This record gives sequence, structure tokens and C-alpha cells, in this order.
Amino acid sequence: MGNRTLGVVTLAILRSIGLGHRYGADIVEATDLGSGTVYKTLSRLEARGWISGRWEDPEVAEAEKRPRRRFYTLTPEGDLETTRALARVRRLTGAPETAG
Repeated sequence: MGNRTLGVVTLAILRSIGLGHRYGADIVEATDLGSGTVYKTLSRLEARGWISGRWEDPEVAEAEKRPRRRFYTLTPEGDLETTRALARVRRLTGAPETAG
């Protein structure tokens, strides 16, 4: 999959997770994408093995009186794909290489 160009939505979500936005609603807010788009893409990325998700402890959600959150992190493969895609975007746009 490394040769395939990532779409803007997929890259935005991967980048958001890499920047520390870890659960669905936080990713929706950070990317300004619709929740249906984000959650469908999260499922697809998790199936590909590019992100890993885990449910928080139910006690935490109960104490905060809200639904449980599923937290996502980039896998090493997801981090590599994100880095490659960002480098392609920078080359295409002429943007300078920067950290992160």
C-alpha cells in the first residue's frame, strides 16, 4: 500500500491522530470533517492496521457522565504511511520540509 497516494481525508485523519487527537469527536473537531466520514475512515484505517484503537475504562466515562471513548494511535505502519504521504504533498506543493 506504500505506493498508493492517500486521499486528503485519510491523510487529515492520520495526521490528526499523529498530532495527539485520539478519539472520534476530537478528530472530527480537529479536521472539520463530518462524523460519518471520520468514523468510517477510522474503521477502514484500523482494518488496514494503520491505527490501533482501544476502549477506555467504563468507569472513567461513567464518572464523567458521558459515553465511552475509543482512543486511537498510529501503528508504525500508519506512521510511515503518514510520513510518506506528507512528503509527497510537500513535494507537489513546494512546501518546505518541516518537523512533524
